[in-house]
Amino acid sequence: MNSYTEQFVSVPVPAEYVMDVMGYLASLREGEGVRVSTGTPETVPAPEAQVAADSEDKSSETLPSISWSVDDLARLASTSLFTTRQVALVLDVLAEKPGEWFTTTDLVNRIDIVRSNLKGVLSALTRHVRKHYARANWPMTAVWGPDIGDGFPGEVHYRFDDEDRAATWREARARGGGTSV
Repeated sequence: MNSYTEQFVSVPVPAEYVMDVMGYLASLREGEGVRVSTGTPETVPAPEAQVAADSEDKSSETLPSISWSVDDLARLASTSLFTTRQVALVLDVLAEKPGEWFTTTDLVNRIDIVRSNLKGVLSALTRHVRKHYARANWPMTAVWGPDIGDGFPGEVHYRFDDEDRAATWREARARGGGTSV
């Protein structure tokens, strides 16, 4: 464990940003984001440099919400990154029952993923969609439970809104975009 990339360093993170940091670390591991330096800690860019680089990224406010085509979804499904493979499993579950809400807990149980990892994966999805698809929207709908109505628990709920969107995903999968759960 002499390499800098194999060492671990404790870094205090404000609780509100833990999921974002986890998602970012997952994207680094899979090559979506900035590469980790293999040099000494002194060669890692200063935080100000990363802030400047991040500020050049397109925010969701400047990106359009665009309907996901079969081609776009097939491209997403064929991506070999860990995070997008996990997202594909989420979409497989949602496609089973279009129009039905699935809670975060439902998805954690169905795809056998740790809750915090799912949150990190979805955070990485946001960055991936902005960077590689130049859009603000995910391929599925996500809404805070109480905003849907009474009786919905206080966690995020996900779904494909209708059969057409679910069928588009299934067609994308059939084109060779991986296998479903």
